[in-house]
Amino acid sequence: MKTMKARMTGAGFAALLLIFSLFATISVSTVTAAGPEVYVNPALTEDLCPGDTFTVTVEVDSDTFNLRAVQLDLVYDTTKFQVNGATVEDDLFGAGNYLDLSDLTDDGELNLAIASTNPPYGPESGTLVTVEFEVKAGVPDNTYALDLQNVVLKDENNDDIPGVTVTDGAAEVDCGAPPAGPEVYVNPALTEDLCPGDTFTVTVEVDSDTFNLRAVQLDLVYDTTKFQVNGATVEDDLFGAGNYLDLSDLTDDGELNLAIASTNPPYGPESGTLVTVEFEVKAGVPDNTYALDLQNVVLKDENNDDIPGVTVTDGAAEVDCGAPPAGPEVYVNPALTEDLCPGDTFTVTVEVDSDTFNLRAVQLDLVYNPAVLQVNTITENGLFATYLTEPGSGDDGAGTIHYGMSSTEGTYTPSAGTFITVEFEVLPGAPDATYALDLQNVVLKDENNDDIPGVTVTDGAAEVYCVDNPPIPDITEPADGAELCPDDQVTISVVDLSGEGDIVSTVIEYYYDADCNGVADDGNSWIEITSPWNTTGLDPGCYLIRATMEDDIGQTGEDQIGVEILPCCDADFVLYLEAGWNLVSVPKPILPFGVNATTLFDLVPGETASYYDASTASWINDGDIIVAPCQGYWVYKVAPEAICIYYDRSVLIPPVQELYQGWNMIGHIDDTVWSVEDFVVATGLSNVCCEDKATMIATLEEQGMSPTDVRLVYNYPAAPGISEFDSMTPGYGYWAFLTEEHLMPGTTA
Repeated sequence: MKTMKARMTGAGFAALLLIFSLFATISVSTVTAAGPEVYVNPALTEDLCPGDTFTVTVEVDSDTFNLRAVQLDLVYDTTKFQVNGATVEDDLFGAGNYLDLSDLTDDGELNLAIASTNPPYGPESGTLVTVEFEVKAGVPDNTYALDLQNVVLKDENNDDIPGVTVTDGAAEVDCGAPPAGPEVYVNPALTEDLCPGDTFTVTVEVDSDTFNLRAVQLDLVYDTTKFQVNGATVEDDLFGAGNYLDLSDLTDDGELNLAIASTNPPYGPESGTLVTVEFEVKAGVPDNTYALDLQNVVLKDENNDDIPGVTVTDGAAEVDCGAPPAGPEVYVNPALTEDLCPGDTFTVTVEVDSDTFNLRAVQLDLVYNPAVLQVNTITENGLFATYLTEPGSGDDGAGTIHYGMSSTEGTYTPSAGTFITVEFEVLPGAPDATYALDLQNVVLKDENNDDIPGVTVTDGAAEVYCVDNPPIPDITEPADGAELCPDDQVTISVVDLSGEGDIVSTVIEYYYDADCNGVADDGNSWIEITSPWNTTGLDPGCYLIRATMEDDIGQTGEDQIGVEILPCCDADFVLYLEAGWNLVSVPKPILPFGVNATTLFDLVPGETASYYDASTASWINDGDIIVAPCQGYWVYKVAPEAICIYYDRSVLIPPVQELYQGWNMIGHIDDTVWSVEDFVVATGLSNVCCEDKATMIATLEEQGMSPTDVRLVYNYPAAPGISEFDSMTPGYGYWAFLTEEHLMPGTTA
């Protein structure tokens, strides 16, 4: 018994529309399926005539996967269309950042293949290729496929990205008189040449013609013993995303119930896709044409009345796998080995199938071009459990492999399997061409030692097509963005992703990236190094590492990463002083105890440090300042410098700082960011229940300001809405205005 669905009855549908009229502002969002995808855009180009041109693009979206390369074929019927132009676009990897090995010859199959040359790789989305087609003269009205085949997306490890959704396109030649009035139809009307296991996609299209469309209801009926639904998506075409209520039931039970209604009056004429459905042909489905029927089709106008005269056109799916050729056969597998280069090895097998005949012996020759190919090995396989090999079987070195085997089992039966496996190698200097692997003098013997009749023989071929790709260097160690220690030996590892094994030199260089923007635009020089890289004596900061590879014909490629050399790797905290005025502090008690500002801040002539002592309303400078937590300091530096701070872990009692009425110089008391609100509560500068002892806190707008540009920004603890900052930054110093004296606590390590 079929489970009852929550389908809308006619009365229920009308009631729903009445609700829409009362709550027209309600919007319902839809969720689309996630995951990588490749698709033709637009999916359908309509109303074409012979002589018309039209343009499609192939779009690629790697979703959350890092995209390194794309390969696919766009297949079309050359008797129907010609390609006027095809352009590989820069959307995915950016101009100049990819290798393009595409073949855009107008031969019925546009072969697209591009690979990024600019690691690190990230998720990408955009147009792969734009193609202009022209409809040839005399093409009859019909819908013609623009099929995506052999689609492969590669991730950063050169592994196939899984779960890629592929959506083909189509072009509709329709020069006849268009059907009058509203219509609902399955597109394409017929999907052909399907086999069990194949998937195919159809859409249900709706066109209300001149009628204002308010709602759509219909059923798409199919045979569940023949097809399963892999996915069905209600599209936004008719009413727009968020502008309709969807009460569809897309359960895979032989009847997809569609029901949507606009929530966005006023209503107008609409035309577009209602639903997209991916079907899969189930195992064992026999050849036949099966219906995809549209039933119970209702279109509603603005008054909730049925739109009259709707033309409904069903669809169909043709399963036609054809009967395999009958009879015994011998063939080379694979039939074609492609994209070989000199030095490459490849393997083929010779397969034998005696069909219903009892097989006693096999004899054949496999003929090849000895000027292009050499035989490395021949392996006898298990066509017979026990057998004798004909004397003289093997490769003659002059282009012929002769082989014969006879069963010694005594009882002969039909046999099918691999006869021999041959490993070939492409000889140096082999020109690009396709070379035959011909089966000749093929004889299969039956139990009476008679020739088995009607043997189908299928030759093989090897295609030498060698594009010498430039090097694709990839710096694998250190990682991009790595933090390195000073006085270190850094291993730098580089591999070539072109896979050709023809690299003759690799040059590694570094560059001091003073402004840390990842671009060699600071006027510095690239300096050649070897691995390991000795960072001793280098200033802390950002560096670029570049690897340049050259192959044996002079082609080059490069990769570049950024790293940072830290001022110290063992410090508890690093205080970064910029050139100009800085307002700074230390977060906790430090070593050595009692260090002065001249020593800690590494002051040289022309540099200075100052501290305002609120207890005496006087300034203390340079070597007279004993640096301690809870205090803030002005520090002027001629050049930027990083100061390594080491905590005194022997201090167990938190430090305190006496603050006075008026302005005081204080410091943040931790090496993590706090909100101002948390800081004033933790230090007692604000009492949550009653009062704010600190009415203003100020700090430098940015560290390293010139004397003429120094500007303070303010926080008002009692009025955060007008404050210019809201966080206490580790290592920053602050001015605090107090209404009364206060003992401010710090923290220990």
